Amino acid sequence: MDRDSTRALTRAWVESPLQLLSVLDGAHCGRWGGPTLVQHRTDVPALTALVEALAPRVDPSLVTLRPSACPWTGRGTWVVGDAFSGRVQARAAAGMLPRVVVTDDGLATLHLLDLLAQGTDAPLVRARATPHPVRRALARRVHRALAAARSLEVVTALPVPPGTRAAAEASGFLVHQHDYAWASTLAQGDAPPEQLVVVGAALAADGLVRPDAYRARIADLAQEHGPLAYLPHRRQDPATLAALGSLPGVRVHHADLPVEVALLALAPGTRVRCLPSTPALTLGGLLPARGVSVEVDLIPEEWWMPGSEGFRAHLARVREDWR
Repeated sequence: MDRDSTRALTRAWVESPLQLLSVLDGAHCGRWGGPTLVQHRTDVPALTALVEALAPRVDPSLVTLRPSACPWTGRGTWVVGDAFSGRVQARAAAGMLPRVVVTDDGLATLHLLDLLAQGTDAPLVRARATPHPVRRALARRVHRALAAARSLEVVTALPVPPGTRAAAEASGFLVHQHDYAWASTLAQGDAPPEQLVVVGAALAADGLVRPDAYRARIADLAQEHGPLAYLPHRRQDPATLAALGSLPGVRVHHADLPVEVALLALAPGTRVRCLPSTPALTLGGLLPARGVSVEVDLIPEEWWMPGSEGFRAHLARVREDWR
């Protein structure tokens, strides 16, 4: 980007691989309205690896990638993945973010849309959060300010229930959906050759389900269906992956790209299995048209760990929206 382009510069702050992919896709498809400075965290190994993998493939006239520990300088349009961040909300409340675009951050994006659809009395806080009253008041103030200014837009590849979208837009927010038009061109021919691909989930790593039950499920799938490829979640640790890879018929397949792109190169007839999660929604909208089936397994009651009630309630609402 040359210096003249900074007059219309869009700034983005990314903290995860999915956020990076979504921001780059939007920049190359012209969604942000100008060249984009993408500032990214440096302490997330999976994100760093993806930045290195994609850096040679971005258009330098549209995107500048820059590591940053403190990105919050500059006004204008900001693209973020985490609308629940205290830093984002404090700057929005102070009028320092005249236009905010929220891109995909997993199921949290659907939770955000649910809150936007409820009206401005709903504070913008995470599904499992129990914020301090002062923090809750800020979250409610930000919701009202963004609605009044019509300055928040959500851009997502997730399936948004029509009623939720209509209610959010009636409250003063914009909602746009996309299908990874640019990111889909990144798909390469090194997809897993196995007929069954299991997409990993962080539920056990996050303390939501029993690790032994999760591991037993993978073993049962391999025994029942034959050799399978397991695509790990970025929060699964090496010891967990080594244990899964030692199971008969299980091969751990490390992909450089998020599953939403890595699996676009799967051969027709391949089956993809996953638990209720973000990939269950994104892949369900991308792969069937390519001849690849996506099956979502329900989580047995006995898997759940104490303290998972908030996540389970959110998951139930997502399922209810799409029955």
